[in-house]
Amino acid sequence: MSLAVSEQRRSYANSSTIWTNVGIAAAISVVLNVAIFLIGRAIDLIPESVEIQSPAHEGAMTISPVIVMSIVPVIVATLLYAALRKMTSRPARLFRVIGGVLLGLSLLLPFGIPDVPAKMALTLDLMHMVTGLAILVLIPRADEQ
Repeated sequence: MSLAVSEQRRSYANSSTIWTNVGIAAAISVVLNVAIFLIGRAIDLIPESVEIQSPAHEGAMTISPVIVMSIVPVIVATLLYAALRKMTSRPARLFRVIGGVLLGLSLLLPFGIPDVPAKMALTLDLMHMVTGLAILVLIPRADEQ
C-alpha cells in the first residue's frame, strides 16, 4: 500500500472518529447540563426570578437555552478543530490551548448577568466546565490514537 493511500485512509478514519466524538461530546454536554439545570432549579441554585439575555434566550432560564448552549459550543469547536487540522501539524495541542483559554474566559460570563446570585453563577460555571471538558477531551482524541 502506498504512503499516500495509507495517509488518506488514516485521515478518513480519523474524520469518522472525530464525528463520532463530536456526537458523544454534544450528547454528554446536553445530558449533564440538563441534569445540572434540573437539580439546580429543584434546590434553588437557579432561581426563576433571574432574567437571562443571550442569543439563545431572553427571560427566565429554561431547558431550551441549556440544550442550545450545550450544542452550539461543540459545533463551533468542531469547526475550529477542522480548521486547525488543515493549518498545523499538531492540531490537538493547539486546540486544547485555545480551548482552555476560552473555557477559562467563559467562566467569567455568568457573573455578568445582572443581579445574578453567586450560587447561580457558579452553577452556570459548572455547566460551562462540563461542555468545555467534553469538547477538549473528545474532539481531538481521534488524532491522538
